[in-house]
Amino acid sequence: MAERKKRFVSSKIAALLFCVLTLLLLLEFLSPYLLKNITNLHKILIYLVIFILPTALYIRVNRYKRASALRLKFVKVKYLPFILLFGLSTSVLCALINVGISALCRCLWDIRAAASTVGFVSESPFITALTMVFMPAVCEEILIRGLALSEYEKYGVSVSVIMTSIVFSLFHGSLLTIPSLFVAGVFYAVLTHLFKSVYPAIICHCINNALAVYISLNRDYISYLAGDTIFVIITVIVVLAVLYLTLRLTENVLDDLGDKGRLKTNVRRLAYGDPLKSVFIWLFFAVSIAAAVLKIISL
Repeated sequence: MAERKKRFVSSKIAALLFCVLTLLLLLEFLSPYLLKNITNLHKILIYLVIFILPTALYIRVNRYKRASALRLKFVKVKYLPFILLFGLSTSVLCALINVGISALCRCLWDIRAAASTVGFVSESPFITALTMVFMPAVCEEILIRGLALSEYEKYGVSVSVIMTSIVFSLFHGSLLTIPSLFVAGVFYAVLTHLFKSVYPAIICHCINNALAVYISLNRDYISYLAGDTIFVIITVIVVLAVLYLTLRLTENVLDDLGDKGRLKTNVRRLAYGDPLKSVFIWLFFAVSIAAAVLKIISL
C-alpha cells in the first residue's frame, strides 16, 4: 500500500510539471502567430498564470498548506552574505561549464543563450530585468525547488535533488545548457534542503540569470577582454578566491545551523525507484528534449 501511494504521488507531481511545460511551449509556439499583437505585459501575465494557476490547483486538490508545500519560510538576514556568495559561485561555475560546452560544439551549432523558455524582447531595462532575471527565477523555483522538491523528498533527499535537477535542466529548451543547469539545480536543491526554504534558491537563481543576461548582452566586449592575458589571470584568481571563501562560509553555516542530519536520506526509499515509473515524467523528458532539438534545427 505504501509503495502504491508513493508511486501515485510521483505521477501527480510529474503530471503537473508536464502540464506547465506544455503550456509554456504552446505560449512560445503561438506567440508569433495568434499572440503577435499583444504587449509584453500581456505575455508576462500569461506566463505567470501558466505557473501559478496549476500550482495553486495542485495544492488545493491535495489539501496542502501553501507555505509548507512551497517552502515559503523566511531565512535570517545574517545568512544573506553566504547566500549571495553561494549564488555568485554557482553562477560562475555554470558560466565556465557553458564556455566549455560552447568551445566543444562551436563547429556544430550556433551557440545562443537561453535564459528562459519564453523570450521577451524589450528596450526597457526594467522589463528585461523583470522578464529575464526575476520572473523566471521566482516562478521556476517555487514550482521546482518549492513544490516538486517537497513531493520528491518523500522518496528521499537524494532522489528529490536528482529528479528536480533533471527537470530544471530540461525546462529551458536548450540541449547545450543541460550540464550547467543540472549542476545549478543540484546546488539550489541542496541549499533549499539546508535552509528548508525556497528563498535562498530564488536569490541564487536571480544572480545566475543576471550574469547570463549580462554575458549575452556584452558578448563582444567579454570576448575582447578574454584576449587579454593579464585580465584572464586576474579573473581566475578572483574566481578561486570566491570559491574558497564560499566553502569556508559553507562550513560556518553548517556548524551554525547545527543540524547536519538534515541532508541525510533514508536509503530504503531509494530502492523503490517510483519516480521513474510515472508515464508523465517520461512524457516530460520526451517533449522537452524534442523541443530543444527543434530549436537547434531551426537555428
